[in-house]
Amino acid sequence: MKKTLFTILLSCILAAGAGAQTMYDALLFSQQNPYGTARSIGLGNAVTALGGDLGSVTINPAGSAIGNYSQFTLTPNVSLVTTKAGYAPIAGNGITDWNDDSYSRFTMPNLGVIVNFDVADVGLKRMSFGILSNATNNYLNQVNVWGVNPYTSITGALAVKASDLDISADVLNDRSAYNDYGGGYWDVILGRQATLIESFDGVNNYYAGAAENLGYNPDGSTNIYMGGPLNQEYYRFEYGYKHDFVFNFGMNFSDKFFLGVNLGVPTFSYHSTYTLSESAQNPGDFETGLISADYQYSYDAEGTGIYAQLGFIWLPAPGLRIGASAQSPTLYEVNDVFRIAGSTKFLSGGSLSKSEQTPRNEYTYNLSAPGITTVGLAYTLGSFGLISADWERTYYRGMYLSDIDPTWGKLTFDDVNADIRNYLQGVNAFRVGAEVKVTPEFALRGGWTWKGDAEGYPGSYTTSYAAGLGYSSPGSFFMDLAARMTKFPGVGYYPYSDYIDGYRSMAVDCDRSLMDFVLTLGWRF
Repeated sequence: MKKTLFTILLSCILAAGAGAQTMYDALLFSQQNPYGTARSIGLGNAVTALGGDLGSVTINPAGSAIGNYSQFTLTPNVSLVTTKAGYAPIAGNGITDWNDDSYSRFTMPNLGVIVNFDVADVGLKRMSFGILSNATNNYLNQVNVWGVNPYTSITGALAVKASDLDISADVLNDRSAYNDYGGGYWDVILGRQATLIESFDGVNNYYAGAAENLGYNPDGSTNIYMGGPLNQEYYRFEYGYKHDFVFNFGMNFSDKFFLGVNLGVPTFSYHSTYTLSESAQNPGDFETGLISADYQYSYDAEGTGIYAQLGFIWLPAPGLRIGASAQSPTLYEVNDVFRIAGSTKFLSGGSLSKSEQTPRNEYTYNLSAPGITTVGLAYTLGSFGLISADWERTYYRGMYLSDIDPTWGKLTFDDVNADIRNYLQGVNAFRVGAEVKVTPEFALRGGWTWKGDAEGYPGSYTTSYAAGLGYSSPGSFFMDLAARMTKFPGVGYYPYSDYIDGYRSMAVDCDRSLMDFVLTLGWRF
């Protein structure tokens, strides 16, 4: 195998390790997976035309004006993520090892109060004011998979990148290199200082990986090749949330037309870590005496934004409800931080074995997340139950990133914004929900959601199925339970880039599903 001195970047991970914001960052922080109360979740969040509880208010702000009562709710939740991951030593060439994993976490997807009071007997009959927080995404994910790779190594990929950058080993060895060079170089600086890569053959800016041996071709040129098979283990852990903190105002006109407006202040917090560990099956196969090498990338991001939302619910005939809402683009300020760590162990031990980490790399930028339009239709069957359906459109192509310095604005992210325009599209989502009153106190609910893919891949979509139970006491107390299973599109992780002719990098294919078990406790007053 002859190693070529160019890289084909299949992975967003080395790009992320370079500290570069990408189209996928904008997409990650803009996507919605609404929560709310157990009632709204149990109905599949098909509540645009229904309203009546705090879970509906972040979907349609007119929902607060339905009903002649005030209410307070709090909603704890347990989320359980389940992943099925497959390891491929050569991307696209078949999975050799599979592993299932799961992880649970407690959250609070809803908390708030709506105060509804009378104004007049006709015309504008009632008004409502509300302050609430509804979760709009959950980033929980855990992946762990392993296998044997005799073809490629992250140490080789870093060596090729370092050689292409043409930076001398003396410069990379100096701790001040982190200050002298941008985040795009930090992975190779770390690679050199943790002995993941080494210069060779008397050339100070030409590198080989710790898992590679040196040979010579008949023409005298250097041939770099993998020393032997490596046991590779990939571990990825993500968690975080997005919550919309909402100030709501609603109006009831003659119990026929309901109008509402939200001022939304969404916040998100996202944390991720991935580790690629490589260990030699036989350290004697490697000229370096490599025992093991580890590469870890940690990334944190937090953002706060603002948006406006307007919605209505209209009752044109007995039982029939029509609702719609429009949400402006959300303007975020995003602060992200990354850090890389690496370590090596060799048979010789001593100063050759290293454990190093980079400083914190911190950057702040602006993100304009997409606007959202929702239309709903519902029919209530008297005291027996109801059925409801929603259509939602999210305009991902309208997203953009910009520098916080207005002098640079969008210019800093010209390439990223071009990717958004060229590769993303508007996405449709459909939601259906139904409720049956078993008795005046108890109700059974079910819901279904389908959402398309922002990149438009055929067969790539998100689906969820929900079921719920509601209890309403003769007094002020009510309680709702719901369970929801969400199945996300499969994703591929490429921890390093292709760098050997004829051999693609290792890859991880992953399917992810998320179970939520939600309880809402509420009081009407």
